[in-house]
Amino acid sequence: MSDRGLSRRVALFLTAALAVAAFQCVPYVDSPPRLPPTGLAELTQEQKETFCQQGNYSKGRPLICIDNDTLQPHPQPAPVWDYEGFNGNPTNTPVVIHWFTQRTANLGISFAPGSNCVGEVHCNGRGRCIAVVQPLGEGEEQRQCKYDVIVDGKRNDPDLIVNPCCS
Repeated sequence: MSDRGLSRRVALFLTAALAVAAFQCVPYVDSPPRLPPTGLAELTQEQKETFCQQGNYSKGRPLICIDNDTLQPHPQPAPVWDYEGFNGNPTNTPVVIHWFTQRTANLGISFAPGSNCVGEVHCNGRGRCIAVVQPLGEGEEQRQCKYDVIVDGKRNDPDLIVNPCCS
């Protein structure tokens, strides 16, 4: 292959890449600019550093936010499905629950031994824990469990309610 042929291919590739990049930078005319509800300057430093505030209220992919000060989880109680749903039907994938503190903290989540709500809880020590929901047994309509939320040594005991997917 000649150097001239290679140079042409490189030039064509760069031209195409620049054209794509330029096209992606053109703003959509009908969409207004997205601004935060309040100006960034109006937020306190604590508000700027808050990661998780209200949870997502999803039963199939739950995200539970823990208030660092009150230890109150959002949502409370947390309703979850035993299996993820797809098009209104259960799949074979158990639901994974994610807990986050609002700001970095030492978060711990623990269920009573034998509670049978979730499998092993894994926490990273920086405000995040995950666990897989244990599926409901044959004929079991619902399972309600208390669990402990521990944030920097303080404790709270909210509820988790496991329902069959996809009700």
